[in-house]
Amino acid sequence: MKLPKTLQPLLALLYLFASACTSLPVANKTAGERLESKILKRAQPLDFSALDVQEERSRGALALALLGKGLPIAVEGIKTLIRKDQEKYTASYQQVKSNLYFYDKPSAISSLDPQNIQFGGLELTRYITPKKTKQEEVALRMRFELADDPQSLYNLLNNSLFQLRLSELDLNYAKAKIPAARWYMPWTLIYANNDKLNLDIAITFYASWISEQGQIHNNEKLGLALLTLRDIPINNPQALENYQNKLRNTTLDGYFYLVPRSAGSYVSANKEIAKGFGQGVYSVDISVTESGREKFVNRIIFDNVDDALDKLPKALNLQ
Repeated sequence: MKLPKTLQPLLALLYLFASACTSLPVANKTAGERLESKILKRAQPLDFSALDVQEERSRGALALALLGKGLPIAVEGIKTLIRKDQEKYTASYQQVKSNLYFYDKPSAISSLDPQNIQFGGLELTRYITPKKTKQEEVALRMRFELADDPQSLYNLLNNSLFQLRLSELDLNYAKAKIPAARWYMPWTLIYANNDKLNLDIAITFYASWISEQGQIHNNEKLGLALLTLRDIPINNPQALENYQNKLRNTTLDGYFYLVPRSAGSYVSANKEIAKGFGQGVYSVDISVTESGREKFVNRIIFDNVDDALDKLPKALNLQ
């Protein structure tokens, strides 16, 4: 049956609206979703023996010298809230690991003794189980490792700060809905593919400890690190592989204070109870936000550099 000419434009418009709502085959995948996170433990504690000897100066002078050499300071950013009318193209998920130990052994030196760090990094994997195959597949895997290049290790020793770097990104399916096409101009049949995914990753460390004065610190925030990825070509396998390869070893924006050890006691070599400091109890929160909408979130806005430099010495008790 042939449609009257008067109905043909209407049918075209209805088809246009319908197609604008479709999503890519690699997007909007949530069937059988399962999240798994792992804390990476070093085979051997972090080693500082290969570092060059530093000139002995006051702690404050040393910190200022390192700042001049490009100490990575990232002040906690404030992300713009996602508007309600964009929610259907946005998906978020989160994992928390708690009651972890940052160090392999107690210390007899201090609460911030950096020796015997066993923390190596963390990994987050999102699995899905497609209804057709009923076999679990990796939708997204991210692996973050503690930055252990010489400058990062000096930063850890001198300023009790550490950072994370992205060592692996394996993205196969998006949880967020990504529109396959959209209506570009009113009353036209112009389409544009929007096959890009945006990712925001936020990692937060918390710690609990008791000071030498007996003050209890419960679930104190140690820092926030952010990775903001835009225009990931999820619908183009070769372009996606190139994108992921370029991201390897990217250092996240932000830093964490070293996990404090609780004041307590330990059994010494001669089987006596001696004053000491614990293994550093901490937890990690990793949050991921996906979006298939362009410009759904503004880039992370950090405080100006001068303000950050003014605040850092006070935060580290260097004054």
